[in-house]
Amino acid sequence: MGPALAVEADLELVVEGHPISVTGSGSHLTVASPTVRGAVAVLRGLGTAGDLFGSVGSRFVAADLSADVDVDGSTVARIGPHVEPNALSELLGLAPARVWPGALVRALLRDLRA
Repeated sequence: MGPALAVEADLELVVEGHPISVTGSGSHLTVASPTVRGAVAVLRGLGTAGDLFGSVGSRFVAADLSADVDVDGSTVARIGPHVEPNALSELLGLAPARVWPGALVRALLRDLRA
């Protein structure tokens, strides 16, 4: 049996002035932004991070979908059925997502330099 839900997406959006791309095929979706500010604008537009990751995360797990949040080509967070939250995602209230601290810090530093 295949996934409960399949995704086909190839979108280019502008959220609060930030370019965002949403791509996906099958059971995986990627939301990409060239900056952390852009990624945060998307999350802010969807509600509180805790509510978003809690409700969307449980729906993704139930539908056997996963999603990455990429900033400047690096994955900073992932949510899905086989993702284990870590201490940072718990601290930020983003469980059941996993946040990669090194990738997030590098992205933040690139934003600050820009």
